[in-house]
Amino acid sequence: MRCRRTTTALALLAALTAWLMTVSRTAAQPPAAQGIIEGRAVLASSGSTAPLSDLPVSLFTFINGARQVPPAASQTDAQGRARFEQLNTSANYTYTLYIKFKDTIYQSDDIAFTAGSLTAQAAVKVYDTIADSRDLGVDQHHVVIDVDSDSHSLGVVEVYLLTNNGDRAITGAPNSAANNRPVSFKATLPPGAVIEGIDDRQPNVNVFQSGDQLLDTVPIPPGPASFVFSYRLPYNRSTVAIGLTTPYTVSTINLLVAPGVGVRGARLVAQGSVNAGSRLFQHFSARSVPAGTTLAIELSNLPAPLIPLDVLQWLPLAATSVALAAALFAASRKKNDDASATGQTAA
Repeated sequence: MRCRRTTTALALLAALTAWLMTVSRTAAQPPAAQGIIEGRAVLASSGSTAPLSDLPVSLFTFINGARQVPPAASQTDAQGRARFEQLNTSANYTYTLYIKFKDTIYQSDDIAFTAGSLTAQAAVKVYDTIADSRDLGVDQHHVVIDVDSDSHSLGVVEVYLLTNNGDRAITGAPNSAANNRPVSFKATLPPGAVIEGIDDRQPNVNVFQSGDQLLDTVPIPPGPASFVFSYRLPYNRSTVAIGLTTPYTVSTINLLVAPGVGVRGARLVAQGSVNAGSRLFQHFSARSVPAGTTLAIELSNLPAPLIPLDVLQWLPLAATSVALAAALFAASRKKNDDASATGQTAA
């Protein structure tokens, strides 16, 4: 018993010693120096004289890549400058500066303090706006189609890769279906699509669905941009026809379809297969697709329900009709029997 107690005490003493050494090392580390980030907005639209004062500015802190909240907030002065102080300069700390200008949020590159420096500079380009979308190009439109055999639906992800080739942010024209907000981009949905998610957007806040269209109200700044959304498309037979309509001229449409599914389309050219998510998807493409074109796609060999859903939905009505017919037949037969009995009695 005494030996066991001695062993336990030694173990506790060793653990306590290790803990004290850790605390000692931590306490001995010098505190990180306090740094300053000087940011400024730079108006990059040619010929613009828009003021850069009183713009909302946010500075987000990232520790080992993880964003910390809430951000530090400020406003620009008359020269478009904002200053943030008492910032941690450790190597695992980085920062990103965000500036809002004319309803569009622009951000800096990653900001980090170099060794021995307590000051970092960040310039954020901001742009005037324009309603005309003539400078907008759709470089690629990716459509990924997977199959959910349990729910008998297609899971679809669409990715538009855009480029604003001008020097102003494209806002578009006001649209009543988007609470009269300017619509910068439109994406067409196939009939029956049920939206599941839209990247970096909030439904009925900055993106709206109107019939078979998604209306995006986020301005598109100069340079590359993207619009990504996903939806489910229920089907009820093993062969399904889908029409993909593009409101813009598209340089390349890439269609990725789950393995085992038959694919037909007049404009589609087979490109082999692509590894996506540890699975090989069939790859088809169409190039130089004009605005307003509907790409007709036929998918076959889908795992369909034993009874097609469009037939299944009529079964309750059919059952009611059969029951009603049976009741009418029984009533008619009873009426005939009563008539016969009455005739016999009268005789």
